[in-house]
Amino acid sequence: MKIINITTYTSSSKKNNNKTYYWNGFNKLGYSINEYIGSHKYEIRDAYLSFIENIETKRSEKLSIKNIFYNNEFHNFWHMSSIYEKSDNKSKSISDCIKLIAFERIINFEKPDFIRIYSDNISVAKSIKELCIKKNIRFKINYKLTNFFNIKISSLIPNLFKIVLFILKYFISCFNLNKKSNFIPFKNGVSIFSYFLNFKVIKNDNYKLFISDFWSNMPNLLLKNNKKVSWLHLGVDNKAKNNFNSLINNNKEINNDKSQHLLIDNYISFNIFFRSLYTFIVISTKTILMLNIKDLFNMDKSDINFFFLLKKDWIRSTRGSNLFFSIIISKIFDEILSKLPHQKIGLYLKENQAWEMALLGSWRKYNHGKIIGIDNTSGYLRYWDMRFYKSKKFFNNRKNNLIDCDLTGVNGIKSRDLLIASGYPKERIVEIEALRYNHLTEYIDDKSNVSKNNKFLLVGDYEYDTTNKLIFDFSKIISSIPDISKISFRPHPGNLKTNKILSSLSNCNINISKQTLILDIIEHDNIIIAGSSSVSLEAYLMHKKTIVYLDIKNLNTSPANAIEGINFCSNQKDLLNAIIKGTSISINKNDIFWIDNNLTKWKILLKRLLSNKNLDEI
Repeated sequence: MKIINITTYTSSSKKNNNKTYYWNGFNKLGYSINEYIGSHKYEIRDAYLSFIENIETKRSEKLSIKNIFYNNEFHNFWHMSSIYEKSDNKSKSISDCIKLIAFERIINFEKPDFIRIYSDNISVAKSIKELCIKKNIRFKINYKLTNFFNIKISSLIPNLFKIVLFILKYFISCFNLNKKSNFIPFKNGVSIFSYFLNFKVIKNDNYKLFISDFWSNMPNLLLKNNKKVSWLHLGVDNKAKNNFNSLINNNKEINNDKSQHLLIDNYISFNIFFRSLYTFIVISTKTILMLNIKDLFNMDKSDINFFFLLKKDWIRSTRGSNLFFSIIISKIFDEILSKLPHQKIGLYLKENQAWEMALLGSWRKYNHGKIIGIDNTSGYLRYWDMRFYKSKKFFNNRKNNLIDCDLTGVNGIKSRDLLIASGYPKERIVEIEALRYNHLTEYIDDKSNVSKNNKFLLVGDYEYDTTNKLIFDFSKIISSIPDISKISFRPHPGNLKTNKILSSLSNCNINISKQTLILDIIEHDNIIIAGSSSVSLEAYLMHKKTIVYLDIKNLNTSPANAIEGINFCSNQKDLLNAIIKGTSISINKNDIFWIDNNLTKWKILLKRLLSNKNLDEI
């Protein structure tokens, strides 16, 4: 009788004499699911993408998922769901779904008679159990009960209580009467949709100029072409409204005859709130009454069912915070874009998030001009960041064009080639300089900032758990690293638990950085980045010894995954070895990004967009 083991534990202790596959991490003493995925990444990723795109066509009783979430021809709330979005920051089980696809393929190859399941993850164990039953394979599950005491308190709170609090927050925000700036929209202008984050205001002649780190000097090209710019900012936290009002009150000159600013969050009203609440109740009721929900998660031509892994995402998407946000942001965009004079061009940061689907629908609903999604950082270098990719058959359906921008701007050769290889229409790809990294020009070719001062910079991730584990593991190996002269920590600006992280550092000899990212990278010669932060690319381009510290439970979504010369690790031992060993870096910046202070590619694109040429000519 052939027996194999599958374990979600990271320990390499031998369970028995049978072949053992490790669900998490890379284990040299057994067989790694991650290594199998790496060898079959193209077909496995496309299989999952196809599964996600097929859900909307599946039916419960007489209605398909697409029909249940239909609002109008421009907005379908399913396309804004966390399941459809595929963000590993919001949907925590995507990596496990990918691993389940890989494990079924392993089973088909191994043809075992019996599978022993060692798991501290109930959802994974149930999913493998379901797979074994369908394949008529005997199995035994061994749970590690002690891990169940580490369940987060937030996961125990009923969804009904969570959604009531979430909705109540929006209701309270309706009372903010002093909320709209003196926004005067421009006809036939350019609208830039961006996060209200990472910006500065500088004085320029007789007025003040708003500079966004996301967009760098590109807006100046528009002004030089006599195009007026409307900035539409999206808040990232609860402080956004107060911070925006302070910005406008203290810098009234940034609203002038060349540029205007508004905060999207400020446009909520009682009317929008109650219409959104009604729509939410209607859709939620329909999904609660659905029968055979589990069947929706069957994968075509497979024995896999993803229900146990995606159940929480389903609840958020059908009667939780994700659904209510999708509804209300769509109505807010309708409110703004219905009153905005015709805009010739729209530009936004493309990450395929829910608010972007809402924006695209409202933009087209009110007949504005071309809209271009910009990969402003390194999205397409993140092979396993599912947000950035669709299945190869997705673009064969012209109706899907409604949930994508007219053009996608890519900022480097690798990104362009990866996007084309995924099946994205080549004619809808335009080349642009990497605005986020363009300021590095003077540092890339200058090796004078390369030093051996043995200073370490720890860079936090958006995810709290990944950042916290890096800090914990690094603190355990500090005594084994010779001649450390300084340790600094730089939190991620979007991490809402930064204060909790900082409090954990109070007993460590780690400095909290308060200077700019560039100065941080220049000062330190060892840069250790938690998770998927794109700081890894900046450190690499500035000739620094760069290490990326990964969460062992997730796939590698770091943009540095596409680059040789960067060390990856996920435990204390490998981290220490990477620090001591170091690495040699040979850089060809053009392999990663197009960087040019003159923004030549941007000038060509804007010239064509501002002309009266048809889209096919661009």
